[in-house]
Amino acid sequence: MLLYLLKRRALEALRRDFSTILLIALIAVLPTLLGRTLVTMGLGRCPELLTLLAGTRLPADLTLEELLAMTEPGRQLMLAGLGLHVLGYLLAFLRLGQLHSQMKLLRGEEIRPADAFSRGGIWLKAIGQQLWQTLWVTLWSLPGLALVILASGLALMGWNVRLCIVLTEVAYLAGVVLAARAALRYALAPMILAEKPETGVLAAQRESIRVMTGKVRYLVFLLISFFGWGLIVTLVGMVIPGVPGAVLGMALDLALSVYISTTVCAFSMAVTGTTAFEDVLRMLSQRFRESGGDPDVLTQPWTEAPGAEDKPTPPEEQGEQQEQAEQQAQKEEKEEEETQEDGEKDRIDR
Repeated sequence: MLLYLLKRRALEALRRDFSTILLIALIAVLPTLLGRTLVTMGLGRCPELLTLLAGTRLPADLTLEELLAMTEPGRQLMLAGLGLHVLGYLLAFLRLGQLHSQMKLLRGEEIRPADAFSRGGIWLKAIGQQLWQTLWVTLWSLPGLALVILASGLALMGWNVRLCIVLTEVAYLAGVVLAARAALRYALAPMILAEKPETGVLAAQRESIRVMTGKVRYLVFLLISFFGWGLIVTLVGMVIPGVPGAVLGMALDLALSVYISTTVCAFSMAVTGTTAFEDVLRMLSQRFRESGGDPDVLTQPWTEAPGAEDKPTPPEEQGEQQEQAEQQAQKEEKEEEETQEDGEKDRIDR
């Protein structure tokens, strides 16, 4: 039910202005997309470099100068592609602008292509947030890397090769799991920074850790649920040959990434709202059931406090409220009796 609610809400938001949010997403990923394309084209023009990377020997009579001359066009393309990758990293505020636009869509607000640049004022924070998150994810993967190095060292010292291979695989898996767990705990920091640009980088990171405590599994299941769509997009790019297949694959990949990030934004709005996450789910589930499955109810605000009909009062609180009401009634009755006695005394005195 949770995955359905989040995805349905994202789809309802995207249908309102999919073309604009797709354009905003294209602006955000354009430097990285062009960089990846140029690197791929550069490798395609350097078969000798691919041979070296594959560990295959080159002809013995091939000198270094000849190799550099043969790979010059491809190396220029790859350097240009790497430069665009760095530029995409420096323009991280475009990604925050995209996230902000997606959250505006989820709230039912209008968006414009210029919203891609709406977080340009915090470009330093955007870069800092990426660097800080990358640093911590890398640090969490270090224990696994240390075990891999240890296993390699033991193999060189003559230990059992099979045991060292198993230890290496376990260490690698442990490093991946620790890094993935850290990435999931920090996953909402960009959304928090996009929604509240006055927040500091460290504060956004701490807030992401706080709200994700006990909720990592929800995000894991949510991301896994897109595996089928990702497989379809990959197969389309592989089945259709040549440039048309590559272009269609990139377009579908961009559209899918917008769908996924919008759904994650919906998740972020739920867990970082003023209402507890479980209350939001209870409220939306009840709305959905009472409406007979009407998807329009999912477009209503998520972070509003549920009413009494959405969140029943616990029995303990009901008892306290009843006791307070009885005490208040007794107090009012006593004050009324005192008022009557004072009035009777005044009448006797007169």
